[in-house]
Amino acid sequence: MSTTQLRGSQILDGTITSADVDDALEKELTKVRVTTDDLSADFLSSKIVSGTGISVTVVGASGSNQTLRIAATGGGGGGGGTSLTISGALGNVAYSDVPTSLVFDDGTGFQVQDLGAGAAKVTIASHFKNITVSGNQTLAATGSDTVDVQGEGGVEVYTAVDGPAKALILSTNALSQSLASRITGITSTIVPASYVQSGTSFSQVVLVGTSTQYARADHQHGTPALPAHSGLSSLSWSGSGHTGVANSVATWNESGVAAVSTPTASGQVLSYQGGVLKWVTLAAGLSFYNEATEIQEYPGTPVELGSIYTAAAGTIA
Repeated sequence: MSTTQLRGSQILDGTITSADVDDALEKELTKVRVTTDDLSADFLSSKIVSGTGISVTVVGASGSNQTLRIAATGGGGGGGGTSLTISGALGNVAYSDVPTSLVFDDGTGFQVQDLGAGAAKVTIASHFKNITVSGNQTLAATGSDTVDVQGEGGVEVYTAVDGPAKALILSTNALSQSLASRITGITSTIVPASYVQSGTSFSQVVLVGTSTQYARADHQHGTPALPAHSGLSSLSWSGSGHTGVANSVATWNESGVAAVSTPTASGQVLSYQGGVLKWVTLAAGLSFYNEATEIQEYPGTPVELGSIYTAAAGTIA
């Protein structure tokens, strides 16, 4: 139709059709805006702009049913794709015909940092490259390497998997049981002695001993029994098991030779004279001179002990 005829009743009851709108008005009404603030309405092919590695193409001849094709210019096999440069310790390496996106699994420790200017940095957040033990060789991983943990000296190594949880377990149970068994075997032979060797007699031989039994701290070797004696009133020389010459004493001369010494007269005393022990008669008297008392010897005159010689009287009392 050449002229647009729009009635309010058509808009109100929805009976309006494209036949009621001319081509020029229809084209104006079908233009799009990016936002409500877009100052210029235009067709869809003019509002979509292609970026780097992206192409926007109108498909279909003019006057036909047309569509828009948006495609990545660097993907999909075949030649003509973009290249991707990977840099690192080994230098820069360029790869062509790579996928248009790379996805890194951050759950395994990968981290991707946008460096700008079309570059990104990929790092591993946490991992072990080397395993070191002081005084031993370093275990350095080569690519996706395997760690072999071995048990030794009674230490057992085993793994346990419980769903997502995985464990490496080091156990000394077998070692502990072995040590406990050995200790029990040793201690079972170490027992306390049931008797104590007597040490109460003379001339016993010195012995180190061979018994593996140990002595208790409060053990006793004992002492000889106390001999029984009769009362002192009945105890005599012969009753005690000793005999000898009557009324004699035992002496030892200057050479250490024993001898029996017997007095020959009443009143004799054992005296040491001239290097010899001998029995002699004790003779003594008392005299008073100037109120002083002195003992005088009378050689050859037997005087009983206790006798007193008085000079005035001239007698022995």
